[in-house]
Amino acid sequence: MTRWHRIFWIGCGLCLLASCAETDPSTGTLGDPQLGDTDQAGDSYQFGDTLPGDAQPGDAQSGDAQSGDADLTGDGIPTTMFGLSAGRNHGFALMADGTVYGWGSNTYGQVGVGDQADTYTPSACILPGPAKQVDGGGYHTLFLLTDGTVWGAGDNVYGQLGSTDAVFADAYDLAITPVKAHDLANIQQISAGFFYSLALTAEHTVMAWGDNSKGERGDAIVGERLTPQEIPALTHVVEIAAGFEHTVVRLANGEVRAWGWNVAGQLGNGTVNEWEDVVYEPQVVQGISTAIQVVAGWRVSAALLADKSVVAWGRNEEGELATGSFLPEYSTVPVAIPISEPVAKIAVGYYHFMALLEDGRVMVWGDNEYGQLGNNTEGPDSPDPVFAQGISTAVDIAAGRDFCVARLADGTVMAWGDNIWGQLGSGDDVDHIIPEPVSIP
Repeated sequence: MTRWHRIFWIGCGLCLLASCAETDPSTGTLGDPQLGDTDQAGDSYQFGDTLPGDAQPGDAQSGDAQSGDADLTGDGIPTTMFGLSAGRNHGFALMADGTVYGWGSNTYGQVGVGDQADTYTPSACILPGPAKQVDGGGYHTLFLLTDGTVWGAGDNVYGQLGSTDAVFADAYDLAITPVKAHDLANIQQISAGFFYSLALTAEHTVMAWGDNSKGERGDAIVGERLTPQEIPALTHVVEIAAGFEHTVVRLANGEVRAWGWNVAGQLGNGTVNEWEDVVYEPQVVQGISTAIQVVAGWRVSAALLADKSVVAWGRNEEGELATGSFLPEYSTVPVAIPISEPVAKIAVGYYHFMALLEDGRVMVWGDNEYGQLGNNTEGPDSPDPVFAQGISTAVDIAAGRDFCVARLADGTVMAWGDNIWGQLGSGDDVDHIIPEPVSIP
């Protein structure tokens, strides 16, 4: 994709017409237009059991800080930072005291700093209290506070902020300062999709609001929803992941469900749908029973399993499935990612994946147009996982559309990839093809 293509995709939704012919039940070839292309075998887990690596409601999660806590890294080094998050072209650092710093594209106020100017260095987000999670979406951001309430900033044209407050700027449906989502309390996790939002309740159900043009909200009601509503007939959920226009969730028994757009097999149910088709009801992702983390990107999904291996499904045109080539162009069922070392966490951008290894190194694969691989190259995509240069002590990762962020054991934040809107937090707009420090105040 060229930078012109990316700048063209600044509108409110997709206006593309295409079709894709299924050539095989699990793999095939997509007619995927680029214009407009802008996260133990045999074991049995029952609901209520603690899965390996499975945070229970109220526990701290990745990107989830409790007010006043201090993160203690694997090296025993106390730091003041707890978690990272990345939206389409904006990033965030969550501090142990609940303060959030944001940077990057801010056209719709999605950084939450009270204006609409792009933010090239980290600035403090304006919040009414300490946060325990932050999640960046397409042009909006969600903040989960320690009191269990949800706040949102940025674009609200589809109601993705979930607020009934009349505080939106001018004729544009946006909020430059976070506003409270309507009637949400005791929320355990949040996830921001492109034009929609999700929240996980203490009762293991899921609330959804915003756009539903591809069924991503999990109901058959056409049109936007301005306030959160519970997704029907979906229970026992312990993790949520909102992608571009599809959703992936993890259940307490280690199984995975997905729904929404399925043009590249990103639902993992063994089928692929035509461009205009919508899947409203949760589908069983085939062959997964021990998931401990799930992520959803642009027409691609992945899961980290209890044995610390990774599987992915969906689009593969930039090598997202790490098959060693760019074929098949998609897979409708999970395929194993060839990483021999145990993986601690995964993250997904639009067309690239990251894997944090347990030894602190970071591997990246897929799209590399802007240096997302972090290996001192820019241009050739990689269908094989490669190591990001110079990172050996990472403890957290996050992926934006075309950029990567990692936190090191000493609290340093590194970023690399696309930087046209300052999403690397480096004070400039120059792409970085190797990891460079972000100046967190």
